[in-house]
Amino acid sequence: KEGDEVECVVINMDRDGRRFSLSLKQVEPDPWQTVEELFPVGKVLEAVVTRVYPDRALVELAEGVEGVLRTEDLSWDRRVRHPGDLFNSGDKIEVKVLEVDTKRRKVRVGFKQTKPDPWDEFLKTYTEGDNVRGSVSSITDFGVFLEIMSGVEGLIHISQLDEKRVKNPRDIVKEGDAISAKIVKIDPAARRISLSVREFKRAQEVEETGKFMDNQSPGEGFLKLGEILGKMINKEKK
Repeated sequence: KEGDEVECVVINMDRDGRRFSLSLKQVEPDPWQTVEELFPVGKVLEAVVTRVYPDRALVELAEGVEGVLRTEDLSWDRRVRHPGDLFNSGDKIEVKVLEVDTKRRKVRVGFKQTKPDPWDEFLKTYTEGDNVRGSVSSITDFGVFLEIMSGVEGLIHISQLDEKRVKNPRDIVKEGDAISAKIVKIDPAARRISLSVREFKRAQEVEETGKFMDNQSPGEGFLKLGEILGKMINKEKK
């Protein structure tokens, strides 16, 4: 307030106008000079959310140092699209330092990186050729996304939804339905899983046929196997 004594740094002098430009903040050390030491990449710390935007949030790491939290670093679940879905200004959250750029005076932080990546657990549990059962999380014109475990989804392309041709996925499934499928491809780098209900059903038919043949006499089993194969061929034609 007026009358207070303060210490300032002279940053400019206008002799003609008989004016000085002063700075209060430059009396204190610039926090960005030691930001790499205070916030090394990989460090997990508590921060306060200062502002929330549609595509990012800003968090205060220390006085004068803010971190940028992008939408892709919010959650392992791809359905979280907006920072406001998780927190509000003033919330205290844990973040992990992902990148420090002292020249641009920017620190990138992540929220999801403070929690285990569900993909690691998925890759330990499943491999290509395994059968899975999950819940339909969303439906598109080109296929169905199946939630295999929390934070991990696989795509059943429209061509793999049924043994018969499917024109609209919504004609045969709805969100929340439980579906069994076979894993036909895993792309860890792209975090993509391709699933097939069609292949799952084929494998089930082969297994059932094998069990049937084990319980039949050679002649009887051969005749009935021909009937089963005929039905399978007719399905393929449809």
